[in-house]
Amino acid sequence: MTTVYHRFEPRTITPLSPVAHNGFLLKVYAVACRGGPPFARAQFEPAMMQLSQRLPLAAKDAGRPGVGFFILHQGVTADYAVLAWWDQQNELPLRVLVNDGAGWRSANTHESICVFDLEILWFERNLWIATALAGRPLDSAVSDYLAKQFELV
Repeated sequence: MTTVYHRFEPRTITPLSPVAHNGFLLKVYAVACRGGPPFARAQFEPAMMQLSQRLPLAAKDAGRPGVGFFILHQGVTADYAVLAWWDQQNELPLRVLVNDGAGWRSANTHESICVFDLEILWFERNLWIATALAGRPLDSAVSDYLAKQFELV
């Protein structure tokens, strides 16, 4: 049996306004197929509320400055909502919800972030190193981190 994968076609990645939740400040990214339907943020609101409940109770703690990001990915066969926050200085816990038409649920063992989301993760990783892990005072480093977002249109 021969398998042929689909040819990679970049997707539009657009930064949206950050959101606050219980002391966390979270960047928000929208990912959508080029030529597909316009990004519909409203359909991701329930997922963002569910994921926000999975954040640590204390936004700011030793090694946790209370910042992170959402990736709201409007896919072809399903929608994905990803929450990531910086913790333990250099760790990035991830939580993923999927909506395949039956409502938002936790990702199954075979579901996760995808090649399109990795562009955002790579950008955020490099920005985290350049700001928070650069040996600078944390308050100004975090401000610089929050001021920059990835964009691919």
